[in-house]
Amino acid sequence: MSTVNATNIVADALVGNTSANAITVRGEGSATTSLQQGLGKAWINFNGSGTIATRDSFNISGNTDNGNGDYTPAYTNNFNNNDYAFNLTCCNFSSGNSTFIHHFWLGTDALTTGQTEVNTLYVLDNNSGSGTKADSDLIMLQFHGDLA
Repeated sequence: MSTVNATNIVADALVGNTSANAITVRGEGSATTSLQQGLGKAWINFNGSGTIATRDSFNISGNTDNGNGDYTPAYTNNFNNNDYAFNLTCCNFSSGNSTFIHHFWLGTDALTTGQTEVNTLYVLDNNSGSGTKADSDLIMLQFHGDLA
């Protein structure tokens, strides 16, 4: 059994309401955080090698394989603007080569509200940053920002 310790529970605060920043949480010390702003708005974990396959996701309506190392996940619920943030982690377990470095970049060099094209890059020389697009066995993306 769990115990909830609370002061001044308000019914509409428990389920949220129509105003932005309706729910705040006290963090470390006396600082408060808007719960809505702190939540991840979309994420995806997928196999990007061969025929791509989504392992699990949230707020992702589909994922397009545009070619070698080039992917475009689309959002179920769009972002309000293109000022959101995201991060990507990728690796390739099947290569057998532990010396390579996988990097990524935006495929179109611009964020859009409905999707984000990303590329994974196989880099042999970490100093030059040059390399070629390469599929990755494990790709994980997280997105944060305001939904429309």
